[in-house]
Amino acid sequence: MMKDCEMVAKMKTTQPLVKRAAWLGLGAMLFGSGQALASPIFPFWDFRVEAGFTTFAGEGASSSSSIVGEDLTSGLVDPDDTSQPFDADDDWQTISWGPTDGAPRSSIGVELGDGSGTNFVGQLQTGGPLVTTGNVFHQNNVLPGNGVTLDTASLVTQIFIVPRLAAGSPVAPPDSALEDTISLSINFEETSNNNSCVAGSSTNCDDVFVVNVKDEAFNRSTGLIERLISVGGNDYIASVKIEGLGELGTDACAEAEVTIEPGEPTCIGLLTGEGQSNVFTTSVGIRAVPAPGTLALLGLGLLALARRRRS
Repeated sequence: MMKDCEMVAKMKTTQPLVKRAAWLGLGAMLFGSGQALASPIFPFWDFRVEAGFTTFAGEGASSSSSIVGEDLTSGLVDPDDTSQPFDADDDWQTISWGPTDGAPRSSIGVELGDGSGTNFVGQLQTGGPLVTTGNVFHQNNVLPGNGVTLDTASLVTQIFIVPRLAAGSPVAPPDSALEDTISLSINFEETSNNNSCVAGSSTNCDDVFVVNVKDEAFNRSTGLIERLISVGGNDYIASVKIEGLGELGTDACAEAEVTIEPGEPTCIGLLTGEGQSNVFTTSVGIRAVPAPGTLALLGLGLLALARRRRS
């Protein structure tokens, strides 16, 4: 049963979701609910999340500072190899930069679960609360003004999910399961601590992360990255949330040297306080999309109610 579900499952971005919803509503009004019924809504889903940085680049040059990536699994530090294909067991979980003389360095990283592994396995309930998978963090230390800092990076997350009919101990979905990859390119600005801060700074001065979500169906009103999934004739929306990810002031976009996309009010990103550890929880969830027949029945019910009120 599960393998059949995996074979018919398809995942795509929700960028055309508004148009799709309008089309479904029109179809319901024109044709009613005479369509063949889809299979029942799956109430639970097992999932597996993997994440890591696949690229990074520094800005500036100094013989007394460096930027390196660290592989959590093997503990290897790669000072020269700054680009690699995605492989959760071999990607960088941490990128650090700053002095090489033992003074505090800054870093960004991704932690899944308790931070000891490169994947997280859990279970979702359809329409239930988001499930925490880990966090992304920025250890933001005060650095010398003439050293190497982070400039750009790419964070890749892979999610595998399998539907199930009842709750139980989650089982890690195989690589052959329904899968989606979210790639977030990051522009970073190590701001000067001179009281000339971007809007929204809580310290002197917050650093700026601008995250390119152009191709990742980011919902500005909810702060969720969303995907439309079709399984067994039913549609679902899978969601990924990074706590704090949202619209930045235009001055922050300019500080990070990012051009605002045409038609968008501003860029998307995070501000991180100076001299502290900034931790942003990551979570996932799923909900069902009403089927055309359901929408049609709802429309007929509202029409009958309106007629009743008029009579």
